[in-house]
Amino acid sequence: SRIAKEKVRLRWDVEAGEILKLKSAGITGDLAPLVRSLKIKGGTITVVGSDGSYMLSGKRKQLRAAMLEWLSRECDIEYILIQADRRTIESFRKFSDCANRKFKGKAEISIHYIDRSCACDGIEPLLETYETHHPTLIKTENGTGMWLEGFHPKNSMYAYNVEFVPPSAAKKNSDVSIRIAKYNRDI
Repeated sequence: SRIAKEKVRLRWDVEAGEILKLKSAGITGDLAPLVRSLKIKGGTITVVGSDGSYMLSGKRKQLRAAMLEWLSRECDIEYILIQADRRTIESFRKFSDCANRKFKGKAEISIHYIDRSCACDGIEPLLETYETHHPTLIKTENGTGMWLEGFHPKNSMYAYNVEFVPPSAAKKNSDVSIRIAKYNRDI
């Protein structure tokens, strides 16, 4: 439940360098406040975001607000959509065009999408891996952190078996460093 998650979050200290594990979580209600707790300025946030259906959902205002906050902290955003439909891509494009005008020269959002129509070598394994498994890399001057969704069903705003790894925890954990390097290669 949300209340149980809040109790866990209140006991968890971002500076302690610990990995936060959540049974279920969402990008707007959970990732956004956790990124805020890092108090970063500058860097890049790379989101692998499934089909992006939440940009057309009732949570779109919260998602846009989170991305605007990241941009206001001078973080570039790379948003990668997997198997998104035209309406979703267009919605992301309109938002990114507007946001890029607002933050011109300070930060930028770029939207990328991958689907089966792409004739690229190796696209099928990437689609299989990232269709329901979504990493977000948070690159800062203090290192790279990660949000990792173990399983994110299509058309759902919630993911399951989620880990949030602040940069301080990634530095101390070789397994996390290996996973971050893998995601950096893939995406």
